[in-house]
Amino acid sequence: MSNLATIAHDAGKLIAYALRPRQTPWTSTEYAELLGRYEADSQFRAIVDGVTEGLGMRIVDATRNGFFLTATEGSPFRLAADDYKQNMSAQERVLHGVIQVAVAAFSFPKADVLDQDDTVAPAHITPAKLAEYIRKYAEANAARSPAETQSDDSAERQAWRDALARAMTMETSAGKESTRSLTGMCRHALAFLESQGLMRVVDEENSVYQGTTAYRIRLKYHAAHELLTLIRSTPAPATST
Repeated sequence: MSNLATIAHDAGKLIAYALRPRQTPWTSTEYAELLGRYEADSQFRAIVDGVTEGLGMRIVDATRNGFFLTATEGSPFRLAADDYKQNMSAQERVLHGVIQVAVAAFSFPKADVLDQDDTVAPAHITPAKLAEYIRKYAEANAARSPAETQSDDSAERQAWRDALARAMTMETSAGKESTRSLTGMCRHALAFLESQGLMRVVDEENSVYQGTTAYRIRLKYHAAHELLTLIRSTPAPATST
């Protein structure tokens, strides 16, 4: 194998590590070595950057914590709605989007901590606490401008109305939490993030999650999201402990 082919092969290995949701340089010596090479070897870095761009991905960050990528529009690696949850209605898609933004706001209530390299740990979160957080924010949002809330047909307002209308909890015939309840939707959202390496399970018995370094870094990339900024600036009443 030629030298260039060897470099390209190693570049592919670094990108492959980045695409494995739960893989970190703290658990793989090879991953850590490739990250060090990416920082020190300009030829290797140029090839990695070129292959990444050719695959339709953008490098979000490359540090000792990992090689973090996000898929651009049209990339075969970009997640579709059905990858997240199949057979969702348009209304459910919007509400699940709001739930994901609420997870970010709950985990990191202040945007400036995203720059602090894990010196500030994200908040512990459960499906029930998240559902309560969303419901209380929706109630506070409706109380601030009731007339506007009822007349506004935007997707965001409809999502808040949906959050208020949905049952907090609901059991299926098998005695499990329904995925159609607000708590069930929050449970799905957190479990999906965990499957992507963005959340860790702190307490399995009580369904307690916490954001990972990968989550903090990706969230930093999207920190200017308008809805996320709005929720942070006008927080809902505190949830119960």
